[in-house]
Amino acid sequence: MSISIFLTGPGISTLPIQILAHMEQFFDPTVASVSVLLMALTVAVMAIVERTLGLTFLAK
Repeated sequence: MSISIFLTGPGISTLPIQILAHMEQFFDPTVASVSVLLMALTVAVMAIVERTLGLTFLAK
């Protein structure tokens, strides 16, 4: 999270900063659903990379 703060500037905001700002203003399950979607996207990308390239390609 601290890296996200340093990457922002005037008019620029990263997703973790937007999520934190939303959590501070509202209390709803939107943040949890975005987190689940990001985790699912990460798992999907890793599965695709593993199926197409395999773990031996990454070990080189």
